Amino acid sequence: MRIQYGCFRGGVLGGLVSLLTMGFLVIPASGQTNTARWGGDYSYITTNNARQCDRTCEQDGRCRSWTFIRRTKQCRLKYMVPRSVASNCCVSGVKGDGVRAGGGKRARCANYAEQAVEQGNRNLAERCGFRGQQWHVNFNRHFDYCMDVRRLERQRQLRVRTRKLKQCDQQQQARRRVRCGHLARLAVQQSRTNINNRCGFSGRYWNTSLNRQIEMCQDELSARGRRSLYNLSKFEKREDRLRRCMMRGGGVRDNACDDFSKAAINHYARSVRYRCGLSSDVWNDNYDLQYDWCRSARPPERSQRLAVMNNQIKRCKKRRGWKKIFKF
Repeated sequence: MRIQYGCFRGGVLGGLVSLLTMGFLVIPASGQTNTARWGGDYSYITTNNARQCDRTCEQDGRCRSWTFIRRTKQCRLKYMVPRSVASNCCVSGVKGDGVRAGGGKRARCANYAEQAVEQGNRNLAERCGFRGQQWHVNFNRHFDYCMDVRRLERQRQLRVRTRKLKQCDQQQQARRRVRCGHLARLAVQQSRTNINNRCGFSGRYWNTSLNRQIEMCQDELSARGRRSLYNLSKFEKREDRLRRCMMRGGGVRDNACDDFSKAAINHYARSVRYRCGLSSDVWNDNYDLQYDWCRSARPPERSQRLAVMNNQIKRCKKRRGWKKIFKF
């Protein structure tokens, strides 16, 4: 009977091992079943189960959370922790949840690693330029470091990174104040030029208050970056608009001459496309020249000029068609 019992016990254990090996008996992942987290994806991979998805996230320094879609066996790795929603499609988890559940030092080190990764990401996002082993964004490496050192040492590392990030933020704010002071003075000068020449440009940018311009610049540079109204390319575009306004003698733009200039430039582009070789003063793509001529001409002369240009292009296009037929 002992032998039979021993055989039975061995058979059961062997069967369990076989089931584990074949994947029929899966140990649940350290995640939330029937839960999805949408957004923040940076990678899609295929895994057999949620546990493998969880393990992949733990081994990737960029990963903060994950979602496993059962039907497609798709594992979505995320650089952030989106809000969780109830859904039968998925299993989701947050990096470090498994070790946090156990409590003790492993839970504290998981929290430490998460804070360290967040500080490393801030260093990269804000371009502070800090380098060294303490600034990497690998969750597992930070976790292993924490497990190997005393509590006072890991707290010191967190304080050092916090202090340096604060210094970086203060330096960026100082640089932003200097830059915004310069850009705001340029903006005020452009706004005064707009008023003095009666150009008629309007909007929140076109104001003459230096303090308001500085506040707008600081808010936009911190929130919108290169898309801000206060980047140099947009300054150059506004300067070009002011120059055109002053060249036509100031005042609100003449819509009729604006339409004429655009039509003349369009005719010129067609002549180039058909290789007509028209080279008189009429044929150019310079908006200012076309606009200035229009301002000095009467409406019938403008219409006649556009009609002549259009007829010349039609004759040129017809000649091009005959050349294609007779091959000369």
